[in-house]
Amino acid sequence: MLDQWRANRCRRTPSGPVGHHWWIFQAGFSGSLCPSPREIRAPRWIRPAQLQQQARRTAAYANGCLDREEFEHEPGLEPVWCRFLHDLELVTLPSADLDRIKAVL
Repeated sequence: MLDQWRANRCRRTPSGPVGHHWWIFQAGFSGSLCPSPREIRAPRWIRPAQLQQQARRTAAYANGCLDREEFEHEPGLEPVWCRFLHDLELVTLPSADLDRIKAVL
């Protein structure tokens, strides 16, 4: 489990500091995705083996190698997830990339 605050923006009007408190758990799953279109931009299942590739795509976006349209057409990970997955040792990204990703939150 991971329990952390992140200063990531969302569609809601903030009533205090901008950001969210996150609780992340490991869980099993079955069935289909049924996300809220208001809450989720690019829902998909990602296998653990694909996480590193997706994190690198987000880093490429944060480093200016992809523009917003390219990233939205073929997204990597939501930027907020890169640090979480790095802290959980599920992906590895250089500190400079993590800092740039944080800047695009």
